[in-house]
Amino acid sequence: MASLNWAILAPSTNKPTPLPSEKFLLTTNAVSISLFPSAPGAPLTQTADKTKEYRATGVVHTSNQRVVFVADGAATSSLADGSASVAGGAASTVAGKLIVNTLSIPYSHLLDGRFVQPWFAATYYEALLGPARGGGLEGPHIARFSFKESGGYQFYELVQEMRDRVGAAAGRAAAVEPLPLYSPPSPPATNSPTLADAPPIASHTEPLIPTMPTEDDLSAAQVARSEEEREENARTRADIGGDHADGPPAYTV
Repeated sequence: MASLNWAILAPSTNKPTPLPSEKFLLTTNAVSISLFPSAPGAPLTQTADKTKEYRATGVVHTSNQRVVFVADGAATSSLADGSASVAGGAASTVAGKLIVNTLSIPYSHLLDGRFVQPWFAATYYEALLGPARGGGLEGPHIARFSFKESGGYQFYELVQEMRDRVGAAAGRAAAVEPLPLYSPPSPPATNSPTLADAPPIASHTEPLIPTMPTEDDLSAAQVARSEEEREENARTRADIGGDHADGPPAYTV
């Protein structure tokens, strides 16, 4: 979550104190920052409201977890143990101007970003930031980092790579999330019949018992057989008669 003026700095180097498992990979000098509220749904190219804009020049430290901007000569207040200091702790105002001492932005809260290379101005990187509750920013803000020296594109490439890694890690964590335990449905409240109440079904492997034909069955079979014999004799006579009809006429004296 993006936090304004809450980064812990080492007093000897004025560099951010690493978080657990954090490793800083790139330091970019001579960077100017412009930080201002973003209207809902407004594009990154919107114009800053000068009355609500934070401005500063300093150094950007890029790690494997976040981007930390530290202003030149950031005002710090010592912690109790004296081993580090926290810059500001709230939005600072000097001569009516809003001052940025530090800005800490985890990659998960760089919601959108792009690198711009104008023809007649310094290159810059701008991104939409998601605020942290109690982090000094109310609502989404746009941060523009202008690079007066070289290193802007290298910063952009590293930020994009880290954002991709954070997104991939979040996707893997969601993929291995265990599924909820399955709970079988409750049995019905009414005493409806079930399969256990149904009568048993006879097995198809039981032997069939032969039955004797009735007298009516025998009579019908005899009539059918007689009819078949009559039709067979009729066809035989027809064949014999046909042969004589096709023969030569009988000889007469």
